[in-house]
Amino acid sequence: MDKETKQNIEKAAWGMLLALSVTALILMCLVATGCSRKVYVPLETVRTEKDVVTRWLTDTVIQNDTRFIFVKGDTVIDWRDRWRERIKEVHDTLYIERTDTVRVPVPVERKLKKWEQTKMDFGGAAIGATVVVLCIAVIWLIKKFRK
Repeated sequence: MDKETKQNIEKAAWGMLLALSVTALILMCLVATGCSRKVYVPLETVRTEKDVVTRWLTDTVIQNDTRFIFVKGDTVIDWRDRWRERIKEVHDTLYIERTDTVRVPVPVERKLKKWEQTKMDFGGAAIGATVVVLCIAVIWLIKKFRK
C-alpha cells in the first residue's frame, strides 16, 4: 500500500468515526428526552345541562244561552241572553337538569401495602373503635380475673 492510499483510508476511517459519534450522540439525546414523566391532563369529569321548558295553555269555554219568546197578540216578549265565559290559563314550567359523570381512569402509582389496604377496606374510624373496644375488654378481663 502506498502512502496516499493509506492516508485516504485513514481519512475515511476518521470520517466514519465522526459520523458514528454524531449518530450516537443524536441517539443518546433522543433516548434521554424520550423518557419523561407522565403528565395527566385533567379532563371534564362532570357535565351539567339545564333545560327550561315553559308552556302557556289557554282553555276557554264560551256558552251562549239565548231564549226568545214572541207572542203577537198582546205582545209578550221574553228575551234572555246569557253569556258564560270561562277562561283558564295554565302556566307550566318544566326545569330539567341532567348531570353526566365521566369516569376517567387514573393509573396506580404503586400497589398499596397490606396495612394501607386494610385501612381502605375498614376505615380508620372503624379500626380506632375496634382498638378502643379491645382495650376496654382487656381491662375488664384483667379486673375480673384479679378478684
